[in-house]
Amino acid sequence: MLFETTLTTARLTTEKGSGRWPDQRLRDALTKARPDKLAVVDSRRQLTYTELLEESEALARALLELGVRPRDVVQVQLPNWVEFVVAMIALERIGAVINPVGPIFRRNEVMVMSRLAQPKIIITASTFRGFDYAEMHAEIRDELDSIEEVIVVGDEAPDTQNWNEVIALGRSSTCEENTLDLLAPGCDEVIEIIFTSGTTGQPKGVLHTINTLTAGVLGILPNFTHGADEVVHMGS
Repeated sequence: MLFETTLTTARLTTEKGSGRWPDQRLRDALTKARPDKLAVVDSRRQLTYTELLEESEALARALLELGVRPRDVVQVQLPNWVEFVVAMIALERIGAVINPVGPIFRRNEVMVMSRLAQPKIIITASTFRGFDYAEMHAEIRDELDSIEEVIVVGDEAPDTQNWNEVIALGRSSTCEENTLDLLAPGCDEVIEIIFTSGTTGQPKGVLHTINTLTAGVLGILPNFTHGADEVVHMGS
């Protein structure tokens, strides 16, 4: 998919000159962390920085094996689970575009978003809090030509691929690291399309680059006093 932004040369020059847009990919920042330090935890599992990077590399390779290419959209509807972080890093690694969708959304809202974003792959939970996401997305896939695969985290579900099997596919892939390096996006390329809540109408897609996402984080960091050894809780 082709994305057109309103970024101008003057805007790029101003933001980069101010330091607000530092031209640093998320994965590159993570490689500077202590390898054995705990990176992410949920109620089901936890990963160190080394494990997080390794699993994201495996997912990146697997998605390439499944036909995902730079600028393809992958929709991710997951709770705040480890796999969401893995998917975010993996998609950045190969220049694909993540479309994060909150787990509160159901068929009507997800269908509107999917028609606009045209995802090639869906990554979702099998079930969460009593709702069958796998079944919903399998039904949506049958109605939208753009969706080729549904990957589910959790129990196996009919007509889908299981996360563990996909990670195993990536670990057995012969794709070389320099190929992944060549696919890495520029920091002013679109890597995320996220939808507004639609409280006053239909959801609307907002495009983000690596730099615009980073600027949001850098803007709030001065308000925190957390150090590298502290834990931050993210409610689902």
